[in-house]
Amino acid sequence: MKFSITDNSKKDLFVAIVALLKNSTGLLNLMFNDDYLYIQGMDKSHVSLFDIKLMKSWFSEYEKDKNDKCEIFVVPQILFTIISSASNEHDIYFEFSGNPENLDINLITKKTAKGEFSNYFRIPLVDSDVELLNVPEMDYDVEFSVNAKKLSEITNKMVNFGDTINFKCTEQSIVMMTNGLNGQMSVNIPVEDLEEYAISEDGEIPEISFSLGYVTKMCLSTKLSPEIKVFLSPSAPMKLAYSLEDDSHVFFYLAPKENNDE
Repeated sequence: MKFSITDNSKKDLFVAIVALLKNSTGLLNLMFNDDYLYIQGMDKSHVSLFDIKLMKSWFSEYEKDKNDKCEIFVVPQILFTIISSASNEHDIYFEFSGNPENLDINLITKKTAKGEFSNYFRIPLVDSDVELLNVPEMDYDVEFSVNAKKLSEITNKMVNFGDTINFKCTEQSIVMMTNGLNGQMSVNIPVEDLEEYAISEDGEIPEISFSLGYVTKMCLSTKLSPEIKVFLSPSAPMKLAYSLEDDSHVFFYLAPKENNDE
């Protein structure tokens, strides 16, 4: 199995993805299909799930041999340490063959680079019996797109006031609220300020609550996409969707908090 990233913007994007995931889980499950790389996993508390698909065309090189193992497990912190050290003068190459015990990660200097050196790494793979989870498609009562940077700024402010974020959605606006010992904060977003907005025929849904800490982590990186698409329904996991190039995506799912319990 060989795959590489030579485009600097996609390299930054891949580093940003792994940076987000290392804050969510201690183990990454990489599944290699003929046409795409699929990454899935849950946080240690089993409250959030990430679902990532990077199409073959997203990579500079993607070659899978029929004898290569289709699934490997890596420690995201180790992976992040290596790929985040790559400069703009490095291309990143990943390689293993057969049923491997290690993954080779090489940071190779571009032909035009001067004064930069190639780096070669071999990291151990981890044995795990984690099973792939089925994420069913569903229709949500509320769907909207919001500027990724703005949502990140809002959630980062909110963590100073509470640990739960409440969403109240109507035909006119979306209100996000939190409160705690330090006070309270709310943000009112008129629907006309959103790129996309859709709500069920009733025109209003019950207030829904989620862990603010998890939402903040999911919104940490603004490099993935300029817009985040948010999907909400009562008693259902929130879905945060980042659309990438080449029909690729990063999805996060977060279970709601019941009865607004702190």
